[in-house]
Amino acid sequence: MGLYSDDESNMQTLELLEKAKQMCEVPVMSAIKQEALLMLRMNKQV
Repeated sequence: MGLYSDDESNMQTLELLEKAKQMCEVPVMSAIKQEALLMLRMNKQV
């Protein structure tokens, strides 16, 4: 996850998580947790 909690950093982190999810055939629990934390950080409903 990004060091800063601004919109640009959060969107960059979201793009990287999406790319990581596409590369894996089996869902990785750490990526799912990171995405949930990012959504909470962005005040979006998970």
